[in-house]
Amino acid sequence: MRLAIGCVAENTPKYLEQALRLVQSVRWFGGALNEAQFYVCVVDDVSLHYRMELERYGVTICVVSRFSTKHPQSNKLRFLELPDIVHYDHVLLLDCDTIVVRDPSSYLFHPGLAAKIADVPTVAMDTFHRVRPINSALCRVSSQSRILTLESWHFLGRRWTLSCRDGLSSTNS
Repeated sequence: MRLAIGCVAENTPKYLEQALRLVQSVRWFGGALNEAQFYVCVVDDVSLHYRMELERYGVTICVVSRFSTKHPQSNKLRFLELPDIVHYDHVLLLDCDTIVVRDPSSYLFHPGLAAKIADVPTVAMDTFHRVRPINSALCRVSSQSRILTLESWHFLGRRWTLSCRDGLSSTNS
C-alpha cells in the first residue's frame, strides 16, 4: 500500500509552523504512517528556513499558486492537483493545524472515515516540543504486534516511556 499525506499552507510563519508541527507529529507519533511520503504545498513561495526545516523530515515541498483570493481555505485543493499523487493507493489531505497523537491507520483504510474538528486552538510550538521524543530515532513501530513504543521522551520535565496497542498506556521514570 502506497500512501501520500499532504497539507497546504500559506507562506506565513503561522501556517508554516503549523505545517511543521503536523509533519513532526506524523513522523513521531504516526505509527504505521510515520514513513509515508509527505507533501507540504506552500502558496506562492517558501522561505529557505522553512524549506530546510521541513526537508529534514523527508518532506517534498511544492510551491503552488493561490486557488482563490476570496476563499483562502480553497487553496488546499492544490494538493489534489499534484501530478505525483496518482501513483499512490491512498491520499490523505490534512489541515496544517492538525496534530497526530497516535497511529491513525486503523481508521483510514476502510470504506469510511470518521473525523471531528478539535474544540481547542492549535498547540503552541514550545508546548509541542516539551512532549516530543528526545531522539525521534528511538520511535519504534512493530508491524507484527501493532505497538508503537517511544522509549524516551520528555513531558513536564520528566522522562516517559509510552506504548500504544489499540489504546494508550504510559509510565514515567
